[in-house]
Amino acid sequence: MRWTSIDLEFDKDKLLNIFNLNKKDARVYYNQNEGKPQPITLLNPKEKDYCKELERKFKYVRDSYYLTSSGYAPHVDDRRQCVISFELKNDHQVPLKFYDPNEEVFHTTPIMWNTTVLHGSESSPSERIFFQIELEDDKTFDFYFRKYIENELLV
Repeated sequence: MRWTSIDLEFDKDKLLNIFNLNKKDARVYYNQNEGKPQPITLLNPKEKDYCKELERKFKYVRDSYYLTSSGYAPHVDDRRQCVISFELKNDHQVPLKFYDPNEEVFHTTPIMWNTTVLHGSESSPSERIFFQIELEDDKTFDFYFRKYIENELLV
C-alpha cells in the first residue's frame, strides 16, 4: 500500500485564498535525495487559521504547507515519510505517479501517501497547487495507514 483516500470534507476555496494572499512568500527547497537536487516550491504562510483547523483533525502532525509544481522527476523525499495531500489546482489533471510498479493516482479526495517510495509526476502546462499536512517523520506510512484503518488517525 502506497496511498489511500482520506474521507474528509475541506474548503478548497479557503485554502486557495490563503495561498493566493501569501504566494509572494513562497520559497524554493531542494530535495537532496538521489544525488541530484530537485527544486520544490513551498509556502508556509504566517497566517493560516484554516490550515491549522485542518491540522487539528489529525494526530501526529509535524507541519502543514503549500507545495506547487508543474511536475517532478521520479524521486523519493529526503526527510518526509507521509503526507496528507489536498489538491487545490490541477487544471490539466496530471496525476501523482508511483513507479515499480507503475500507478497513477488522481486526487478526487484528500489522499495520504508514502513519500519514501519512488514517485513523481509528468510535466503540466500549468502550475499545480497542493496543501499538504506532513505527519511526524519518525513513523512510517504503514504506521499511519494502520491508524487510519483503525479510526485512530483522525481526531
